[in-house]
Amino acid sequence: MTDQFYKVKIDDYFLSEDGSDTAELLCKLEAANIEDLKASVIGISVAAIGGNVRQVVPWTSGKQFEFKVFVITNELYETLETFLNSANAADESFDVIIEGDFETLELTCKARINKPISRKEFFAGRSFDVIIALETI
Repeated sequence: MTDQFYKVKIDDYFLSEDGSDTAELLCKLEAANIEDLKASVIGISVAAIGGNVRQVVPWTSGKQFEFKVFVITNELYETLETFLNSANAADESFDVIIEGDFETLELTCKARINKPISRKEFFAGRSFDVIIALETI
């Protein structure tokens, strides 16, 4: 799913025009590998009382994905950069909620260690082509 308007919340920060959930404009995002986050795994487990049980389990752990945000304010960029780098330094996870044309995804993530956030350019108080790289846990 690319070039969609998603409502995305990373911890307490919304990817919107001004970083709030009440912003008029949601960020236009390109979200690589978002379909992979919805995958399920079918496995066989052996019950304690005998017999096999077939289970369908959502599998989201260890999946890497990225958001490309076309434009956000420099203030929001710097806030997210500080948050993601601090979370990495403390080895902390955080919640990510993604709402779009599909069901809502609620994930627990960590920022990728190598450059969790970057931007192509910035001017006039705006950051352009921002890449946010996350991994589910």
